[in-house]
Amino acid sequence: TALRRLRASPLARYTPGPPHRAFLMDAERFRLLRAPSQSGKTLVAAYETVSRCLGRHPFHSTKPPPIEARVVCHSFRQSVVVQTKVQAFLTPAMLRADCSFHPVRGFKHNTISFANGSRIVFVTAEQDRLALASATLDLVWIDEPPPPDVYAESASRLVQTGGSMYLTLTPVGRPVGWLKDEVERGVLSETHFSLSSAACPWMT
Repeated sequence: TALRRLRASPLARYTPGPPHRAFLMDAERFRLLRAPSQSGKTLVAAYETVSRCLGRHPFHSTKPPPIEARVVCHSFRQSVVVQTKVQAFLTPAMLRADCSFHPVRGFKHNTISFANGSRIVFVTAEQDRLALASATLDLVWIDEPPPPDVYAESASRLVQTGGSMYLTLTPVGRPVGWLKDEVERGVLSETHFSLSSAACPWMT
């Protein structure tokens, strides 16, 4: 039955930790999740992105599918890591028949095409800025600290739709003073946590 399939889906089996749940419950359009490496921040953003593409968010009413989503990664290598996290939440029934995934190369054409018409396109911050500018989007997820111009260009892609953007990052080794300013100005709603068994119950 449909109920049995829903309960068996990877989305239904996901159990967020307390800070991950707080991130999911945050209703602000522009959000930032700041946390250490290996703390589940990419996984929760993957869960959120797939949920929105399916129109099944656990805490918010979202735009009905189809939606256009973009994921901005630091590099192609990191993009494949993120694509693998997203792929873990997908089932063949969610996707178009021509949408395929390779564990080394990621999704064909770096695009996830859903049966309901939604799409997730993966790009990198290393690409020509013109390549990042040519879309009207409903959702942008930026993984790891972006350059300020990539952040600004991504936000501009959401103006016509009133769409959402979230950033997931570990702020180490890159200049993030401008992001701190965005948080302090109230532009970005921030969720942050330290690595602990309380925040990440799956860890000892």
